[in-house]
Amino acid sequence: IFFRCYFCSISSAMHKIQLILYGVFAFSTLLWATPLDPMLPASAYKLPDFFSVLVFPIIDWNFRFQRPQHFAAGMARMGTPVYYFQVSFRKEQVPGKYRILARPEKNVHLVHLNCEFNAIYNRRLPASDIFCMTSAIKSMVQGEKIRATITIVDYPHWFPIVERIPDNFVIYDCMDYHPGFDAINGAPVQTSLVETRLLNFSDVVVTTSDALSEAVRVPNTLIRNAGEYSFFSGGTPGYWSVSKPVVGYVGAISHWFDATMVAAAAKKFPEYEFILVGAHVDANLSSIEGLANVQYKYEQPYNRLPDMVASFDVCLIPFAMNHPLSRFTNPVKVYEYLSAGKPVVATAIRELEIAVPPLVHLAHTEAEFARLVGKAMEERVDDRLKSTRQSWAKTQTWDTRVQDLVTVVNRKLPLVSIIVLTCFPDDGLFDLLPSLQSTNYPAIEILIVNNGMSSTSMRAKLDEYAATHRNTRVFHQSQNMGFAGGNNVGIRHAKGEYIAMVNSDVVVTPGWLLRLVRHLRKNPHIGIIGPVTN
Repeated sequence: IFFRCYFCSISSAMHKIQLILYGVFAFSTLLWATPLDPMLPASAYKLPDFFSVLVFPIIDWNFRFQRPQHFAAGMARMGTPVYYFQVSFRKEQVPGKYRILARPEKNVHLVHLNCEFNAIYNRRLPASDIFCMTSAIKSMVQGEKIRATITIVDYPHWFPIVERIPDNFVIYDCMDYHPGFDAINGAPVQTSLVETRLLNFSDVVVTTSDALSEAVRVPNTLIRNAGEYSFFSGGTPGYWSVSKPVVGYVGAISHWFDATMVAAAAKKFPEYEFILVGAHVDANLSSIEGLANVQYKYEQPYNRLPDMVASFDVCLIPFAMNHPLSRFTNPVKVYEYLSAGKPVVATAIRELEIAVPPLVHLAHTEAEFARLVGKAMEERVDDRLKSTRQSWAKTQTWDTRVQDLVTVVNRKLPLVSIIVLTCFPDDGLFDLLPSLQSTNYPAIEILIVNNGMSSTSMRAKLDEYAATHRNTRVFHQSQNMGFAGGNNVGIRHAKGEYIAMVNSDVVVTPGWLLRLVRHLRKNPHIGIIGPVTN
């Protein structure tokens, strides 16, 4: 049963207070509350030790090393165990419902779910596959002794699996405008429908661009892409065996790639060599076919990219300005190019106009694009400009983005003040306290109100407990204040954003608090909440 309650404080000012009732079944009077203190900050750059991160990605780990892997690796470096699932499945004749395939980095586990399914793309998951995958994940949680989970979801079609994981904090990392992908087999509406459910279900929604932030239509946090500065700033020139100045591009060459821009520049500057590195998927390259100074290189391993970029004199981002993906994308390659200190020429897509200082030459037409390539070539020997580009890129790293994400998570899990009244030596308090201390929630304080118990030994026992548990305080009352009065003593001293009133004769489960706080955070019309059953 949920209620929105407003209480008048002793000073007669009106203040909102949100309450969690656990094992509390009746009020004798209204509660009086003073204003709550501001939320206490959690550790900014580290997740609580009891969390493990489950990554439901859009690409396999060993595919292009992109945002999903960077977030996973960054959290792993903080000491958090990360379990990264494969995006395709096959039934293996091996025991068990899951298998750890590899540990490519410390604390990163690549997980194969032993289910018969082609991939998460393109179609709704049938009930049999949902059952197989959720069962496999449950087996993994038990087998790996995972205590509590945070999931990062990169692709909406994982949602039927994610919503079935109990006591789970969900982050939807919205990286792409999914209706813009022609590769969804003509079913963008289906993807949009399941994405809407995921958006409304998630505890945190993260977007990568200003346009995506507006498009999702739910509260979200904008965390743009980034680059590995130390990796891309350390490349060695001389990779390409050409004598001409080199204009280059690294990335997918698909339907959002505007080859006409490249063609205009290549025709204007036949003395430059244009090298395009990346896999070709449905790209219209007719405008540059047959040009003698344009060459293609198929997609290369990630560890070769710094040397390739270091060997470019000018770098390109020729995205089609009218393509839906271009309007919503925040190009990773701009951070990589600028980490290498290279001059960059790009089409004037929205994110490059908004998010990047005037370090990139932006073109609206083919003629302007070609002209700016020439201007950028003149800047390639300007050490001052190179230093300016790299100084900016140094502040735009994946480590800082991971820190931003962790900070968002911690702020969504604010301090909860747990108030427990005790009146008798054998009221069950010391059975309750260990279960409270085992709560899978990062920020709790326990306020024990001795509601008139005069036993010297019990008072000493309570004081000793508080002295050995930093998150616990005890308040001794000379007389029994009653249920409401005793709880108000705790409320007056509470520092949390939420108040949880818990009877002393219950024992809580590890995930009890996250579930209740989630409902309060998701629905601002709820003021009081309690479990349906113990």
